[in-house]
Amino acid sequence: MNPQLIKSYMFQLMKSIDHMHKKGIFHRDIKPENVLIESSTEAGKGLKLADFGSCRGIYSKHPYTEYISTRWYRAPECLLTDGYYGPEMDLWGVGCVMFEIISLYPLFPGTNEVDQINRIHKVLGTPTGEVLQKLRDALTALNPRADQVDVLNGDIDPALLTGLGLHSAVGSSDALRFLGEDIQSQASDANAEGRYLGATPSRHDAAIRTLSLRFAKPFVWSGFSAALELLTTLRGPDMLRVKGIVNVEGKPVVVQGVQHIFSPPIELDQWPSADRDSRLVFITRNIESDTIRNLMSAVTSL
Repeated sequence: MNPQLIKSYMFQLMKSIDHMHKKGIFHRDIKPENVLIESSTEAGKGLKLADFGSCRGIYSKHPYTEYISTRWYRAPECLLTDGYYGPEMDLWGVGCVMFEIISLYPLFPGTNEVDQINRIHKVLGTPTGEVLQKLRDALTALNPRADQVDVLNGDIDPALLTGLGLHSAVGSSDALRFLGEDIQSQASDANAEGRYLGATPSRHDAAIRTLSLRFAKPFVWSGFSAALELLTTLRGPDMLRVKGIVNVEGKPVVVQGVQHIFSPPIELDQWPSADRDSRLVFITRNIESDTIRNLMSAVTSL
């Protein structure tokens, strides 16, 4: 493509971003598919920015939706924080689009979020010590007891990654240990749907609470998964952890997720104990316990 035409297109794209930002709005999904180009090659004409469905007010309250922007054009602050980003992310997208227009291939074509960050680091280098310390401080504030491991060039002892999730379909005591003490506790009233086992404040942050629920009536998977999808869509950044063993029409299914990202459900080969109740633990931030309990209880009645 003619270099002068590329300059013209990028100037127009930057002017469109500048206009939006001056009006207090940022786009949040800058990518080639949203940049419309006319057949005209006249300098200063022929480009329009489209698709404003993901726009957000610059001065609106954080946190924003965490899962935003197409992955290849997603800024690092969108990948590494739980919704604390701003209009600067639009400029990152413009840079990615500019590279793609010039080279005709994407700059950071990550296959997933981890690969995306890795590709960014390979091109731009790793964050500075100051930025890394901010990330460490944020993790410490969230969970002071969590181990933090510095990894150089992806080299890490595999033993450090074991025990972080349930990967076996064997219904054994290992499944109960993974699910934790709250879930293993026995119900005093087997007929109490959504029996409230407790909502306790976190030792880390007053806004973070642990909610434990128990349901005697089996779930239908379509209803249960729809309820989780609704929660993660509306409050994904505040759904810090979900884990449990769910009675899906008599079968034991283990679910586990962090915010909007859930591992594939694991159907165990047998119940790990005589207890057939569904047991769920939610670790949430600024979500009323009744909101979750009422939603899940309503699903069992379908």
